[in-house]
Amino acid sequence: MNKETNQLFQAKENYIMRKIAGKDVLIPIGGNVANFNGFIEMNPTAAFIWNILKSPASKYEIVKAVSEAFETDEGIARPDVDEFISLLSEHDMIEVL
Repeated sequence: MNKETNQLFQAKENYIMRKIAGKDVLIPIGGNVANFNGFIEMNPTAAFIWNILKSPASKYEIVKAVSEAFETDEGIARPDVDEFISLLSEHDMIEVL
């Protein structure tokens, strides 16, 4: 097995997704509000991935789920998943398990 199938990611509990003005956004809650000023607006793919990340998931599992849900090739879904996972990591919004 490669690193992509072994490494699990999970959303941190100090962020919640809400719909504001018809848009899905991630908002910090609790003590994390001071560390992250603002919110992240998400497109439908990002919102779908965030919902997957409520439970531990590997990049492989996420790519597979995105490609099935949005009826696209895994090769097309992979860069979007990689980019969103990187963004979430950069903002310390997910845990690597």
